[in-house]
Amino acid sequence: SDYKLCRIPVTDIRYIEGMDNYVKIFTGDPRPVISHICIKELLTRLPQNNFMRVHRSYLINVKKNISFSNKYIYLGEKKIPVGISYENIVRNFFK
Repeated sequence: SDYKLCRIPVTDIRYIEGMDNYVKIFTGDPRPVISHICIKELLTRLPQNNFMRVHRSYLINVKKNISFSNKYIYLGEKKIPVGISYENIVRNFFK
């Protein structure tokens, strides 16, 4: 991020938003960390028991306080859409 190497503890990550070949990593800080990596590649590097893909553009940290409705996941004030192809996975996780 900003041409610097940043180490972010997995426990600090709330969610990740993909943007083509970049991702925005949201922690508790007001500014997200932007990194040049695609979301698919990043998902292979993260612990699978901590992160779930819920949309083609979003990964969430399942260890955070989450609430769920039919089409959205809520992480505090952030409303994250659930993609059609991920609905069953998300629903089964929250059962």
